[in-house]
Amino acid sequence: MAEQFLPTLGGQPVRLRYEIGTWVEETYEDPQQALGRLALALADATHQPRRVAFISKARRLTTLSESRLNKIETADERFSLLFKKWRMSQALFDPEMPNFLVRFGLIDRTVVVAQSPANGELVFEHAGFGFKAYDSYDKTWTLRLQGKRFSDQPDPDYGHWVDRTYRSVLEQAQPRFEYVDAVIQARSAEPYRSRYDRLILPWRSDTGARLLTGISYQTAHPDQVAA
Repeated sequence: MAEQFLPTLGGQPVRLRYEIGTWVEETYEDPQQALGRLALALADATHQPRRVAFISKARRLTTLSESRLNKIETADERFSLLFKKWRMSQALFDPEMPNFLVRFGLIDRTVVVAQSPANGELVFEHAGFGFKAYDSYDKTWTLRLQGKRFSDQPDPDYGHWVDRTYRSVLEQAQPRFEYVDAVIQARSAEPYRSRYDRLILPWRSDTGARLLTGISYQTAHPDQVAA
């Protein structure tokens, strides 16, 4: 029924609210993206129950494509820079991309994830030192990530949620720009509430490998986010 209804909405944003152990709410700018996400959520319903609701709300990619980059100071200007780099390079993650991320001060807020050719799982290639969600549990966590499964995080519920989100971007080969509100729990550590804007981009390397980058910045003003 959803396959018949969602395409009739045209360019209207679509809000999904579904339950996998708890309620998850996500908003999509494109109905086709919502349909793909719904299919993944149904497939994921057999997994372990999720502890908390992680909420994401779509932001418009047009704000990034239309932005004039006279300066690169704000989070949105940094998002716009990377989005335009992705478009101009035709999604090619060439050997100069790490230098680009360093040169413009993006590397510490960027995660690079690769799809394993052996089993299709997403694995860490890089996680910037700017990510502090697990500091109360283990400040050295980011130093041991390379090659580990993306879903294997100190908070397994959050790890599975971000893994599904990134996999959705990979399978649809479409960028995703959104506001996220998540409460992250690392075993016995204190819960950490994180509100941030995030841009996930699908790439390919010059060898044909499939990659994803996720760049995020904390935000304290969710009411200003465009739905």
